[in-house]
Amino acid sequence: MFDVVSDILTSTNFDNKAKFKQMVLETKMRMEGGLASAGNSFASGRIGARYDVSEFVSNKMQGIDTLADMKQLIEDIDTDWGAVLARLERLRDLLVDRRNLIINLSAEAKGLSAVQSKLENYIDSIPLRAGDTRIQDWKAEMNKFSGVGEGFIVPTQVNYVGKGAKIFETGESTTGAASVVSRYLRTSYLWDKVRVVGGAYGCANTFDPTTGVFKYTSYRDPNLMQTLKTYDETPSFLSHAAKEMSPATLSNAIIGMIGDLDAPQQPDGKGFGSMSRYLTGLSDDMRQERRDQVLATTAKDFAEFGERLKAVSKSGSVAVIGSAASLEADEVKALGLHVKRLV
Repeated sequence: MFDVVSDILTSTNFDNKAKFKQMVLETKMRMEGGLASAGNSFASGRIGARYDVSEFVSNKMQGIDTLADMKQLIEDIDTDWGAVLARLERLRDLLVDRRNLIINLSAEAKGLSAVQSKLENYIDSIPLRAGDTRIQDWKAEMNKFSGVGEGFIVPTQVNYVGKGAKIFETGESTTGAASVVSRYLRTSYLWDKVRVVGGAYGCANTFDPTTGVFKYTSYRDPNLMQTLKTYDETPSFLSHAAKEMSPATLSNAIIGMIGDLDAPQQPDGKGFGSMSRYLTGLSDDMRQERRDQVLATTAKDFAEFGERLKAVSKSGSVAVIGSAASLEADEVKALGLHVKRLV
């Protein structure tokens, strides 16, 4: 396996114009199909790109920006294949560099011992580049976003409605209780209001404690304005829920979150998780502290999280992937979204 991976990384021949163009066309078609069938993920990424550098970069690589890049790349392949080939080679030089190499192996002790002798040869096969690389100023590029949000017209009869904001600023600390409340919203209020009453196929929210960004998204949603109204009324719901919360409801919310934290994993998932924690500096002690915070969640935490969500209601960014009929309605135009036809 080491030999195969090494060969792929170091010896791949990119100079097959027809094959590469086919791959780009397939990627473009797949993304266009995804906009109409899984627009919630694109809307979520577009919101996050306004607040967090890592989400901005992710949006550039596999979000709405990528679709425009694919169209330009197809044109470049036809008009200047040499320049495209040079870019591919340059990307390999930047990515395949022993200075940046991190190896994560997951196996039983016997298996790790068996591969240890091959590991050094594999490391030596990765080129050791020289020279400095320019650091991209992603934050400067993030300044391109303006206004209250965006709407993207695609050929669909439903909508994917997102809204979000940074509810914890850099330097503020979060607790595991925030994750309990966030999960509770997905399985109660949002499900009832957007899925059951509103008729959407689904509704979710995400809260990232490392960035402080909170986002709502709906899936295959016949509504738009009503869904945004539901999002904006979430702080009020949490305020009332905190006052009336029974011990059983609180316990179920905590148990559900613990179940997510301790969900069974396959070996590959365990390995990837350990590497992710290594890269982010998330220690076992920190994970245990967050678990303790989850177990210590009280009704007061629900009310406090609701206060945080007022930032989303008041000034959150909107991203909608939807139909022309929805995005061109007068009440939607009044929101002041930047509307663009994608497909």
